[in-house]
Amino acid sequence: MIELDVDQQIPVILTSRQDPDAWHALVDALTKDDTTPIEVYEHRAYEGAGIDDLIAAMPDDPEKRPDCFFVADSMTLTHPEHPLLAVSLDEDDEGHTFRIIPKRIPAMASNLFIAHGDFAGYAADIDDDGILRRG
Repeated sequence: MIELDVDQQIPVILTSRQDPDAWHALVDALTKDDTTPIEVYEHRAYEGAGIDDLIAAMPDDPEKRPDCFFVADSMTLTHPEHPLLAVSLDEDDEGHTFRIIPKRIPAMASNLFIAHGDFAGYAADIDDDGILRRG
């Protein structure tokens, strides 16, 4: 697994190439506002990677390690709402996950980046099906 070169950004990692058109539309939606602190990773080395593999690929340097990351997996690309998997890197709940619709990611990423909220607070607002839609 290739270590992610994260530098003050929150990674969005593609792990499935099931629907390239859905992926490109998702990237366009997430990057249309260039002030959102996210970085897109689509290297083939991450294809099929599990959460533990992706956590291990995060930088060890606390200055470069993000609070969380987002995964675009097969569910993301095939579900009508394209919910990404949000994964916590907080030492108290590392590996905790929930799904989040793309339009909520910029606000979450920005708020986590400036420490105006935490992963657990967002996780507390998920719907019954495990997807964060409101807020």
